[in-house]
Amino acid sequence: MIAPATRLVGATAAWTCTAAVVILWPASWPVAASTFGGLALAALWDALALIRVPAVGVARRLPARALVDRPAELAIELTNPGSRPAIVDLIDELPLTLPPGEAHLPAVAVPPNGATVLRTVVRPSRRGDVRLGPVVLLQGSRWGLWRRRSAVDSGATLTVYPDASRYVRARALSARRVLTLLGARTVRARGEGMEFDSLRDYVVGDDVRRIDWTATARRARPITRVYRHERHRTVLIAVDASRLMGAVVDGRTKLDHAVDAALALAYAAILAGDDVGMLAFDASVRSELPPAPHRHLGAFVDLLHAVEPRFVEASWTRLAEHLARRRRRRTLVIALSDFVDADATGLVAPLALVAVAAAAVSAAGRSATAAAERVKRAGGSVGGIGIASSPMITR
Repeated sequence: MIAPATRLVGATAAWTCTAAVVILWPASWPVAASTFGGLALAALWDALALIRVPAVGVARRLPARALVDRPAELAIELTNPGSRPAIVDLIDELPLTLPPGEAHLPAVAVPPNGATVLRTVVRPSRRGDVRLGPVVLLQGSRWGLWRRRSAVDSGATLTVYPDASRYVRARALSARRVLTLLGARTVRARGEGMEFDSLRDYVVGDDVRRIDWTATARRARPITRVYRHERHRTVLIAVDASRLMGAVVDGRTKLDHAVDAALALAYAAILAGDDVGMLAFDASVRSELPPAPHRHLGAFVDLLHAVEPRFVEASWTRLAEHLARRRRRRTLVIALSDFVDADATGLVAPLALVAVAAAAVSAAGRSATAAAERVKRAGGSVGGIGIASSPMITR
């Protein structure tokens, strides 16, 4: 689209003031008419010359992926198919989630039959698929009376992933620090595991709670159970993406904090050799990676990078039903959510449907013992359930 430039508007305004003099001195009208004719001819000639000049081409270059709070380089290539140099003003309409935001580059020179590449460094503030705005070019005519405005909207999308590197450092994954963040306390087991291994004769010093009374009655002598530490456990991390997770804490949504915590937990489980899976849910299960061995952290980053909170309530009942259908083996389920409105009916009772172990693991803001008792009253056995409230992993 061709529109008058500031110079033409100013010249027209000056002629209008001059034409007003004709009212006072009518004899000056030939001068005013000739001035107007000259201005009109100049504007017409300049407009036709601009129309004959080929338009400058625009192409975006985006990185394959960008990380939150990490610098990413965006490039715009301008190509001039004409035989004369082109001078253009460029406006790159970037969203506010890509600071520094909209870029205005005046008087960009593009050589004849050549190209100019402009680079902008941004630091994405949010993860997800970020749609970029159009690139606006303002190309002036030879005399500067007109300018051609062209907006190129390529529909380009920049994929921004959560930065998981800061959560895989030794300090971030130290066992004591992770347990402290989750609000849990460690208990020394003195070499005893939780997975049954075999039976043997009772010896002095054995824990009497390990005595297998059925085997003792059958063999007519004290028999104790031997347990081993669990290896290659199955871990499933469930991330709540419902309405409550859209609240903002420290400049980021609770879902963003939950994503960071989920990635840190997934990486720790991968290092431990566990089979790790992950899902995102609200009123239903939105996306899932089933537990499997030898997964890479990048698979979980891809799963969560575009998950945004929706204005629906979390359905713990549907989550429990989904887990009951899919999980046929013992699984440690870690739910990351905001339990502001949680109660025994809406939260604990549904999760009791999938509890299969002998002890509950809880990191909720409420008492773990009270939660376990509610599960027992709701459906029987307790365990394999980890609950995290308002997860916060700091840098």
